Amino acid sequence: MTYSAPVNVDVVNHKKLARYLELRQRSLLQLKDDKVHNVYGQIVAMIDADRTWRMLNEMRRLAAERRATAPSWEAALSNGMISDFIDTGYVATQTLAIRRLLEEKQSNPKGQIISLRRVLAAVKGERGCITRENFVCHDGLPYDPAQGAAKALKAATDGRDDIHWIDTDGAEGWDMAEILHETFDAFSGVSRDKRSRTDLIRPDYFEALETLLADPAFETLEAYANKFVAHSADERSRAEAGDDVAVTMDRISTCHAAVIKVFHALVSDVFQVGTHSPLAQRSEPFRNLDKPLVATEQLSDLRRWWLAHGNAIEELVGVTGAGA
Repeated sequence: MTYSAPVNVDVVNHKKLARYLELRQRSLLQLKDDKVHNVYGQIVAMIDADRTWRMLNEMRRLAAERRATAPSWEAALSNGMISDFIDTGYVATQTLAIRRLLEEKQSNPKGQIISLRRVLAAVKGERGCITRENFVCHDGLPYDPAQGAAKALKAATDGRDDIHWIDTDGAEGWDMAEILHETFDAFSGVSRDKRSRTDLIRPDYFEALETLLADPAFETLEAYANKFVAHSADERSRAEAGDDVAVTMDRISTCHAAVIKVFHALVSDVFQVGTHSPLAQRSEPFRNLDKPLVATEQLSDLRRWWLAHGNAIEELVGVTGAGA
């Protein structure tokens, strides 16, 4: 797609502005606007699954606490088969979600993926078009807020009693322009008195984000996903992964924190789009949690189903009479 920069913006280098606008739209599409696989949706699904599992795990803890004082009391989650299924699903979904978010750009241009790492690499690689003037002025704000500030001060002190509004966008949005300049001062490491239209975000800003995604926890969880979830690695391949390829709650939390920080740095800081919460909205998260999984009188029906299903599977290889 070829972009042409709008002419009614206060920038000098319109060619670089066109590059910036293309980068901005493409990045935000992958980060939050793609209708199917945007990074934000991936993060929300990952965090929601993690939150759900942790609540189930807390339910197991509370059940054990209750049984310590009332030995005859039982909870459905004490069923080993159900509990194992929940844990196995949790590990699989979390490790695959983290692996997907960290996938790199593919060599085949027709087979690209949407991942946080890919967006970060693209933004870092095109850092040269994220100039101060593009950051401040791309949507119509003035580059130099001093004239607007002087005009507003004169209007406020000329003796008139009417109310004066301060614009936050367009050519009169001098106050917002100054806020963006101050934000870019921190990004670029350039002081107010040395500002230039060609100032860039410091390289170490993006390097710091890459460092967050290079935490050893990511490597461990990616290795687990590759060896045990996405693929069935043989003995030699499993040995190459080392002895510490274990999924832990701490490692998952470390990865979650890093992913959320990098996402918000790109969306809210670099591209100045509103904050996005990683939490899915649940209207009734505790509904029916105090209810049994199945009625006691229906357990015999469930047992018959279990045996029939097992026999059907065994018959595939000529075995009959699957046990309970």
